[in-house]
Amino acid sequence: MHQSDKPNQPLFNEAIKDPSLFFQHPCRVLEDDRFDVAQKKQILRQWEYDVREMMVAEEEGMNPDPQALALHQANLGEILRCLHQLGVDVDIEHAQTSKFGGV
Repeated sequence: MHQSDKPNQPLFNEAIKDPSLFFQHPCRVLEDDRFDVAQKKQILRQWEYDVREMMVAEEEGMNPDPQALALHQANLGEILRCLHQLGVDVDIEHAQTSKFGGV
């Protein structure tokens, strides 16, 4: 079955737009049976990318919402741990310290 033919494709499209709005915590992605492993990896990768983009914006003086930034930064370690649980090679110990990541 082609990915666009999956019955949950509209739901996946909604989740990947802004994972932090769709899921309360990154670990919820792992627990969600509506998505397959590939989709879960994509969702978590998107979430990681969003967090790192926010970190870059803050460093460049674009002043993202400080409360949102703190929440996203706190979730970065959890995102990386979840990716690791899905078999993605992640340097959890060092990747959290850089806005560029190590994934």
